[in-house]
Amino acid sequence: MIHEDIQKTLLNENYKPLEIFADKFANIIENSKSYQVGDYCGSMGCKLIKDGYYLTKSDISCVYVVSLKVKEQDIILYIGETDTSLGTRIGRLIKQSFGDNRDDESHSAGQLLYEQFTIYGREDIWKNNLFVKFISLKDIKNILGHLALPHSTVFGTDYYKISILDNKTILKYFESRMIDRFAPISNKISQRFKNTELYAKNLNLFTMLCKSVNKNMNQYIKLKPLSGIYDRI
Repeated sequence: MIHEDIQKTLLNENYKPLEIFADKFANIIENSKSYQVGDYCGSMGCKLIKDGYYLTKSDISCVYVVSLKVKEQDIILYIGETDTSLGTRIGRLIKQSFGDNRDDESHSAGQLLYEQFTIYGREDIWKNNLFVKFISLKDIKNILGHLALPHSTVFGTDYYKISILDNKTILKYFESRMIDRFAPISNKISQRFKNTELYAKNLNLFTMLCKSVNKNMNQYIKLKPLSGIYDRI
């Protein structure tokens, strides 16, 4: 087993050739069909819907993109990865969007939706308007195939097949590359991306949406209780 630090170094050292694959993965995500985020089902995560059918198995390892659809516009909200369950990760986003998260749970996109809309009684802006696209870990590894990456040491150059790297390391690396390309507005590390033009577009659309909410109507403000959570399900 290769040490985690060496795995990360290996990927960072081979940034330029891996950009070809990152471009391909971004293209696959962009051209894939969207799943609408459906009902939140507690510990079972979220239902994901496409063409009127539920995604029956949501324990998918993948890199995913969450968008907020407003009329005909898509605001890129969040880029994430999971090596366990897409449904559970989206479930956490929805849970925090309602303000139902525990103190030890967090999701930056969910917090943004909660603070800008939910506490003002405007869940309607995001509820049923969230969509997910993804590329599975299986597809990522199939496309990477038997790619071998060089790693220089004092003893010469070693080559490592990318297939032997940890799944989490691969997912985290390509998550960062997708953040560069899709420029989401709520990722905590979003300041690292390079696509500033797309980020400005996403942020502009979101800002306009926020301005449409009447935040002076105090009677509609929904605050979380000081302790515990309340059950909305």
